[in-house]
Amino acid sequence: MTEIGGNKPKILIVDDVIENLHATINILRNDYATIVASSGEKALALAACEPPPDLILLDIKMPSMDGYEVLQKLKANPVTAEIPVIFVTALSESADEAKGLMMGAVDYITKPVNPDLLKTRILTQIELQRYRKKFSPYGTSNKKVLQQQFSVLVVDDVPENIQELISSLSNEYRIMVANNGSKAIEIVRSDNPPDLVLLDIMMPEMDGYEACRRIKASVAGNRIPILFVSVINEPVEKVRGLAIGAADYISKPFDIDEVRARVRTHLELNQYRLHLENLLEERTAKLSVSEEKMKANLLDTVAALATIAEMRDPYTAGHQSRVAQLSVAIAKELQLSQQQVEGIHLASIVHDIGKNKIPAEILTRPGRLSLLEFSLIKAHPRDGYEILRNIDFPWPVAQTVLQHHERLDGSGYPQALKNDEILLEAKIIAVADVVEAMSSSRPYRPGLGIEKALKEIEQGSDKVYDAEVVRCCLKLFHENKFQLSDISAMKP
Repeated sequence: MTEIGGNKPKILIVDDVIENLHATINILRNDYATIVASSGEKALALAACEPPPDLILLDIKMPSMDGYEVLQKLKANPVTAEIPVIFVTALSESADEAKGLMMGAVDYITKPVNPDLLKTRILTQIELQRYRKKFSPYGTSNKKVLQQQFSVLVVDDVPENIQELISSLSNEYRIMVANNGSKAIEIVRSDNPPDLVLLDIMMPEMDGYEACRRIKASVAGNRIPILFVSVINEPVEKVRGLAIGAADYISKPFDIDEVRARVRTHLELNQYRLHLENLLEERTAKLSVSEEKMKANLLDTVAALATIAEMRDPYTAGHQSRVAQLSVAIAKELQLSQQQVEGIHLASIVHDIGKNKIPAEILTRPGRLSLLEFSLIKAHPRDGYEILRNIDFPWPVAQTVLQHHERLDGSGYPQALKNDEILLEAKIIAVADVVEAMSSSRPYRPGLGIEKALKEIEQGSDKVYDAEVVRCCLKLFHENKFQLSDISAMKP
């Protein structure tokens, strides 16, 4: 699609009446870049320029060269043959309309022009042309799309109207029939829905507007184009139909060539849309599988790093896994998103990875540590951050590891952060870390038991530990009978 005028598609407007040109420009100026020609000769020259227009609005009654001759010359020139042309004219006889469509015009709009209908039909053709350009190089041409046997549902309470459409369309499409809105809805919601609906408006019990609303309310029906076919010809009524989901509007008494052109256009356009949806679904599914594999590989790698850290400190073997177990349980009790739970799980598995830089004899020393030795211990959150910060995690893992010893009152380390300066993920791991560490044995003391650990976080609630995190942790143990296990890193 042409990208000019702020990425707007380019429309060539051809009309010998200056007032008509200005009126059309005013209708389209917000959505399209417009160029104008007041004669057929000028139109042919502009259409052949680079970049070419994306669509041409062509008047028929012009001096020296009428719209039919312009269209003929456009289609004969390989440079301009593929540009969609919509006739915009005061001629409204069926013969005039049929002639233009047979010569290669994609649609036909009568004057005076209804702005909303004009915009709808331009948008339809612009979108269709974009799909053709996008998919044809990959073997999805419009000819291939239209080789399928499509089904068209005709909805009308007048048998003569139904019969006329059946006789005219049955050679190209499989015709389905409903003589009221309720039956139409039933067919659309069946296991064999139509590909397109031709829907009358003036029907007893349920009019076409209500039938359209109900069809579009369903998942299947929302994907089916609906064309209103009605004697109602007021512009406000046509716009009303478009507003509730109809794709276009055909006036009765209809010209069958117009019906065929509109049906063909919207079937092709809808098939491209469905094709694109299927491609997106396939690619999304592949990305999902790839993402799961990536997460699994990432988890395996991080778990291996965590294991190395714990091998250097046999007294705390399983500590990170148990902290992960409790952190995930707290996160779920807080009703965090699955994405957040996964990040917390991963961060808690490696929260002590910075201890790889601490000499093993300090980690395993049974007695009291010196101030220098304790300062080395206190460096492990920052060391862990340095190890992890260049890994492109989809979660704030490195920052969480850096902050897991911070406390609400600023008494934590290494940055002495307070309150909301601390990530929620880090607040969760901080509580889980304290509970696991106090209840388990260490080289310098025996395990203090789960009750003392829970009393510690309860006393520090809203002072050093997040109150809501503490509440959830206490509930897990007191009400849900949660128990820390010796299992390896569990999955969230």
